Amino acid sequence: LIILDKNFRSRKEILDISNLVFMRSMIPETGEIDYRNGHELRYGETYGKVAEPDPRFKTCINMIQGKGEQGKLLEAYTIASGIETLVKDEGYSYNDIVILTRTTNNPELEKILYERKIPVINNSGRGFFQSFEIRLILDLLRIIDNPFQDIPFAAVLYSPLCGASAEDLASVRLSGDEKDSLYECLIKYNEKNDKFTGFTGNFEKWRHLQSRMSLYHMIGYILEDSGLYNMITAMPEGENRKANILFLRSRALSFSKGSYSGIFDFIRYIKELEDSDIDFGQAEGLRDDMCAVRMMTIHKSKGLEFPVVFLAGCGKKYNETDINSGIVLDRRLGIGIERRDPGTRMIKRTILMQTIRSKQKENTFAEEMRLLYVAMTRAKERLIISGVNHRMLSDLRSFDSAVSNDSGPLKPYRVMAADSFLSLLGMTLYGRKEEGILYDIVITDETGPEEKRADEIADNLEDEFILNNIINEDIDTSDIEKQKAGTIP
Repeated sequence: LIILDKNFRSRKEILDISNLVFMRSMIPETGEIDYRNGHELRYGETYGKVAEPDPRFKTCINMIQGKGEQGKLLEAYTIASGIETLVKDEGYSYNDIVILTRTTNNPELEKILYERKIPVINNSGRGFFQSFEIRLILDLLRIIDNPFQDIPFAAVLYSPLCGASAEDLASVRLSGDEKDSLYECLIKYNEKNDKFTGFTGNFEKWRHLQSRMSLYHMIGYILEDSGLYNMITAMPEGENRKANILFLRSRALSFSKGSYSGIFDFIRYIKELEDSDIDFGQAEGLRDDMCAVRMMTIHKSKGLEFPVVFLAGCGKKYNETDINSGIVLDRRLGIGIERRDPGTRMIKRTILMQTIRSKQKENTFAEEMRLLYVAMTRAKERLIISGVNHRMLSDLRSFDSAVSNDSGPLKPYRVMAADSFLSLLGMTLYGRKEEGILYDIVITDETGPEEKRADEIADNLEDEFILNNIINEDIDTSDIEKQKAGTIP
């Protein structure tokens, strides 16, 4: 019997932090195995014998207080700055670095990397419709077909094609009446300002030409006439973006050969593909050996290794949609359904439903923990983790209470209280330094006092709502007796 218990991929500093996290959290009640019972990662001395950990290779965990797009942009800036430091000051190249994410949809991160001129290859196997250039072309087609759509119109104005800033968008919006569309506001804005008259003139020309040209030729004409084709080709990973554009035009050509051929029908066709979760993946325009940062999902990274790993989006909540639905299923226990009382219009969860939900939550949590394990162990030398949470500062207090001066594994209910990678890492690492294991937790707070006060009030209201529900909930003891007797209601 040969026991493969050594890791020959990573430095000891990476293995130590990974072991620390999972020795404290991966127990039979939460992770389905006892990590301490022979599952620890053992250093294979790939980097030689290590007497003392090297501070240059310590793990950094960036916990960012924020919400929505602003929080995601702040995380993206943190990642971009980290990449620039590694390349300029520490001798790494772009192709040493990977950014691992939970999903393929990361527009804020892509935007900041582009602005900082960091070359990126998206190896997610998906993301065609989420790529910057495809989103922009589709939004442009949408407003050529119907200019009274404010969201795509704002996206085009804000893009490099038009170059409007957030302040410009606000000025345009204020130029019209409350009921005016953004397009109508732009027409009124142009009466007093000439900043966007060039774009408006081109836009009206394209709208006029759509009835005279095929969809395939229309897209080609717009790309050339607007300079968008050259602009996109000149961007980082321009060859890959160029391949995406050519692929979109080929899809438009194929679509036009059918019974439908206009912009409206093509946009509807694309929407149906997106709604059906059909994605073509990024078109291949770059070689794998190109000097560029890789972006991929954690699932896609299984079996791979990288000198530097940025684990992004760790503040994203676990997906509990199925668990919280009105009907839950289990192969052994059966179907759990809410009990609805037409008279009182109250909804109650039966004991069977609660049992199934609890089991499903444990399974979900165990799978999420395994996913985090995969992500952390892809790193060979450096591991940088980041995530955004709008309740970060209040969560830090719960991290403190979870410590309880105990260096052993956390209590199962503490571990199960974590709802994201970031909160799990906070539970296991915050305030629990272990001798010889190097890591920094960096707290970033960019919220103003008004936002903090609003969040505090919202948190208090939520806690009060939950407490009132518990106090006022009617407990049906007959269900409990039937459950004890083996009769499932």
